[in-house]
Amino acid sequence: MDRELQIISAVSIALPAIAFIWGKVKYKRASSLSLVIFFIYYIVAFLTQITLGILWSMGINNLIFIRIYLIFELPLLAIFLLSLFKGKAAVNFVTISFFTLIPVLCNLYYNDLQIIPFESIVINCLFLTILSVITIRKVKLLDDSLRNDWYYYIIMGIVIYSANNSIIFGFTSLGLRFVYGIHATLSIIQNLLFALGVLVYYKS
Repeated sequence: MDRELQIISAVSIALPAIAFIWGKVKYKRASSLSLVIFFIYYIVAFLTQITLGILWSMGINNLIFIRIYLIFELPLLAIFLLSLFKGKAAVNFVTISFFTLIPVLCNLYYNDLQIIPFESIVINCLFLTILSVITIRKVKLLDDSLRNDWYYYIIMGIVIYSANNSIIFGFTSLGLRFVYGIHATLSIIQNLLFALGVLVYYKS
């Protein structure tokens, strides 16, 4: 069952791309800046997932690519979340610089390429959760007509994935098999929400 779940999780990364192509073709709506930024992140995640899968199938150590992805994940999603509300340019610059520096320092400190960088994953997830909650408050997603806002689904995907991963990867003593199973499930949920958010954008 765990293997099947991992496969479904890997395949689910294609859902946002399918939603993007479908929305573009069917509704012919131009993409906003925020959506473009999100898709830059998504392309990085998509290519990383494919690379990890290929290397894993060949029995080659792929941990270096996980570390590279972690360096890009936090700043790219931070830029996306900050693009959803108007903040001061200086504050945004400091915030983005901070979220760029954190994963770099983590990967320099936890630099053993033979073990999964659980500490870096947890730190990334914690900061993403905090920034997502701040964004929810800033754009007032909890006020009314939530489901009419495409980025509601994107942010919810980030929150659900990051908040839960920060917990499960923080308790690796529970066993890697358990952790990977939950992680795969969260990936599926996140990709479904990402795809739904893209569809809502083009349909609205």
